[in-house]
Formats: sequence, structure tokens, C-alpha cells
Amino acid sequence: MNRIGRLMCLLALPYLCPLGQVQAATVGDTLSTPAMRSPQAQHAVLLDLARAGERLVAVGERGIVLLSDDNGSSWRQAEVPVSVSLTAVQFADASIGWAVGHAGVVLVSHDGGEHWAVQLDGRRAAQLEVQAARDDLPGAIDQDAAVARLQTAERLVSDGPDKPFLALNVVDEQHAVIVGAYGLAFATRDGGRSWQSLVGHIDNPMGAHLYAIARQGERWLIAGEQGYLARSDDGGHTFAALDSPYPGSFSPCKSARTARRWRPGSRVTRSSRPTSATASSQRPCQCRFLSAMRFAPPTASCCW
Repeated sequence: MNRIGRLMCLLALPYLCPLGQVQAATVGDTLSTPAMRSPQAQHAVLLDLARAGERLVAVGERGIVLLSDDNGSSWRQAEVPVSVSLTAVQFADASIGWAVGHAGVVLVSHDGGEHWAVQLDGRRAAQLEVQAARDDLPGAIDQDAAVARLQTAERLVSDGPDKPFLALNVVDEQHAVIVGAYGLAFATRDGGRSWQSLVGHIDNPMGAHLYAIARQGERWLIAGEQGYLARSDDGGHTFAALDSPYPGSFSPCKSARTARRWRPGSRVTRSSRPTSATASSQRPCQCRFLSAMRFAPPTASCCW
């Protein structure tokens, strides 16, 4: 084939291959490609920040993880096995922590963020949700909703790993919950060796994107798009939707006992004791990520 013929074939490729296949191939590549090490990594877009003991761990675009052992005066890049953007990070202690991000990736570190390993990705997450939906179907009270859930889960498998996880809450070195786009939610009770779908335990029939999850004792709160709020009073086993005072999207929240990290433009509502099925909208405030990066101690708070 001459040079012009080869060029025409290349130009026609996007039209001959289904878009989903092209996107899946691209995502698959980033899931198997380690984050590129760069002397300019500290200038990358960073999306979340956490403490691992005295160490600061920041995560962001293209799988970049930065570490600081001098309270942010200097940073160095960690080794990461994927190059998808990472959206959230949290540690149980000075050693064990998780990071989540695009393509449904879940990473774990056992050495304070120095090295990371993949525990879950979008392909496996979709398969887990399909299996959970099938297991729950026979005993479901609302059979129509259960069938719709299974159909949605099967589409997740066919779509490939293109759904991001957007937030997580780490209870301890064994227990963590992650949430993300299209209502995806998973929990681990064994340090990430296995993950269980929580989709069927959250009252979210429209599959709203879930942007934040917070915990205070046995009470958990999830927040998402279009004013979506849900609360659990049984330790995170089931979540009931709340009437929301705000129609816009909420994004990340932390309990008053942990350091605050808010994305720019986030709207946060204060509710001192959300004991009813309606969330209050007292004292709306805005917190910026750069302000939160002024390395407040773990007991600092912004607004709740």
C-alpha cells in the first residue's frame, strides 16, 4: 500500500471503529501504563490531599502522586502503576491508604504513599456489580427496580472501564467505602483484598453521580449531583435519600474531626445535627483547595 493509501486508512479508522472500542482501548492503556515520572510533576493539576502520619500525600492528573515530608516545602513523586487521573486519597494511618480515580481504579499503599498497587479497576467493579445485582434479584421487593439495576450493571460491563470513582472514606486499615459516577459504590472489610457493591443498599434510583462521603461514628452521609443527599444510621450498610435544600451539586465533605479538602466552587451546607430526613442549609460557605493546602492539622475543620 502506498503512502497516500496508508494515510487514508488512518484517517478512516475513527469512523470504522466504534467510539466505545476506541475509548476502551485508550482507558485500558492508561490502566496498564505507569505514571510518567517528571521533574515538573509538582506543577501538575492536583485534585486531593491527605496526611499519612506527618507526611502529605497529594494526587492528581495522569496518575501523579506527590509526597512531602517537610509540611509542603518540597515534594517528590511516588511510583504509581497507572496513568489515569486520581481524584481522592485518604490514609488509615501513617502507612496504609487508598487512592481512587478515573477508569474505576482503586490503588492501595502500605508504605505511606511511596508505592502503590491496583486493587480494583472499572472492569472488575462492573463485574462485581453485575454479580451483586443478579444475587439480589430473586429476593427483591421491587422486581422492576431490580431488573433495571441488573440491566444498568450489564451496560457497565459493555461500556468498559470509563466510570470514575470520585471520593472515599477510610475507617481503618481494613474498612473503606468508595463512591463515584452513576451511583457506583463499593466497600471493603478486609483491607481491599475483596470489594462488595453497595449500589443496591443506597436509595439512588436515578443513578446520580456521588461526589462525597463522610462519616461520624455510625452515621454516614453521601452527597452528589443535583442536590442528592443520602444518610446511613446503621454504620453504612444502607442509605436513605434525604430531602435536599439545594438543587446543585455537592462536592467533597469531611466530618469535623478530619482535615477539610474542598474543590473550588463547591457549595457546602452546614447542619450541626442532621437527625431528621431533611438536611438544613444553614451557613453556606465556599472553601478553596489551595486554602485547604495550608496544611491544617488533622483536627482542623472548615465547615459542616
